[in-house]
Amino acid sequence: MKDGGPAFPQHGWSSNPAVIEQMKTQGGMTLRDWFAGQIIAAMLSVPGSTVSLDDSPGLIGAQQARTAYALADAMLKAREAS
Repeated sequence: MKDGGPAFPQHGWSSNPAVIEQMKTQGGMTLRDWFAGQIIAAMLSVPGSTVSLDDSPGLIGAQQARTAYALADAMLKAREAS
């Protein structure tokens, strides 16, 4: 599964090869995770949405999370195609 790489890469601020190599392994949020989070935020902002802040036991149910990641995957696929 391609995750789009880091959501907020920190390339270009150093010309030191050792620093650049270390930045590649720092991890962090992937672009896929960031896309899914943005989709969840959009779901929460739509009046009448099936996602609400009143859902229990958590804010977001498993189905909404699966939907957000499916849409994020579609976004990554479209990004690769362009």
